[in-house]
Amino acid sequence: MPRDTERTLRISTLTLAVVALSLWIFATVEQLFERVADVVLVFVFAWALAYLLAPAVMWLERRAHLGRLSAVLIVYAGMVVGLAIALALVVPVIVTQLSGLVTNAPQYGEALAGRVLQLQRDLTSRGINVDLATIYAAIPERLAAMAAAIASQSVALVGATLTLLFDVTLVAIVAFFMLIDGERLWLDLLSALPADLRSEAELLRYSADRSFGGFLRGQLILGFAYGVIVLIAFLILGLPFAVLLAVSSGLLMVIPFFGAIIATFPPVLVALTQSLELAVGTFIAVAVIQNVMTNFVGPRLMAQTVGIHPLLVFAALLVGARVAGLWGVFLALPIAGILNVFARYALEVASGRRARTEASRMLSEREQRRARR
Repeated sequence: MPRDTERTLRISTLTLAVVALSLWIFATVEQLFERVADVVLVFVFAWALAYLLAPAVMWLERRAHLGRLSAVLIVYAGMVVGLAIALALVVPVIVTQLSGLVTNAPQYGEALAGRVLQLQRDLTSRGINVDLATIYAAIPERLAAMAAAIASQSVALVGATLTLLFDVTLVAIVAFFMLIDGERLWLDLLSALPADLRSEAELLRYSADRSFGGFLRGQLILGFAYGVIVLIAFLILGLPFAVLLAVSSGLLMVIPFFGAIIATFPPVLVALTQSLELAVGTFIAVAVIQNVMTNFVGPRLMAQTVGIHPLLVFAALLVGARVAGLWGVFLALPIAGILNVFARYALEVASGRRARTEASRMLSEREQRRARR
């Protein structure tokens, strides 16, 4: 066998072996991740909760001169009291409205089907041939079956609720230890790094705190504000199940980009069971509120909390959705905020305006400039 041919076969065999080994490692890691996915999610949500609560803990440490443990305990106590008050006020109303929605689902299905048939006749009289009747003919039966399924699975629903409460408690416990010992663990890590890497690690941490923490807080503020505003609009319009629809709409608005689209349908469908005029009014109200919140309030809020221009907010959301779908939408703004900070840092280092050991001073200097404006 010629030497060149033998060498080519060896390279090809080695390449195939490397590819096969890589695929095996990838499959093994994927299986391992599937087994520990629940644990990973608990730590991810705990990390997010710690981000949300960290500013309050730091404020108590600075202003009230409390120790770390005392500040964390006070913040947790305030969170528990606030949640208890909110649940006591909102949950009974939601349970009552949800029960009424499930009980009256067949009647609402019939009303909705009647509106569809009326719309079908109007379209046909105008020469528009769209077969809406066939699509929605089974609405009452499907809604009745859905209501029966929910009622028959009450035991499973209770079990799922208990599991959720256990997971929430576990997240709160892990976040508690992150808030108490996270700073000490971070300092131990920094002490093992050289000076330039230590400064850049500090910059990474500060930018991540600002980007991820600001993004989470901004989305929660946006969802809460949207829920309150649409609740007022639904009450003025006389929409049934106004509190339930407002709470679900506010939760959906926490999802960037796609949440606003999904939040449009439930209130409009409920309004359609009452009258076509109410459905049109609800759609107009929701569209106007969403336009203001997503195009004016949201980008400016994110620009303040994450620290990037509103145009970059739109660009980051579009790129994130294109690259990684829903997870990309959630992570786009925080990652864009971190990249924005490091791009500025790289330009300053390349131009000689800053040494690598001065990286951690960047965000503090920017905060001081913003405070003087």
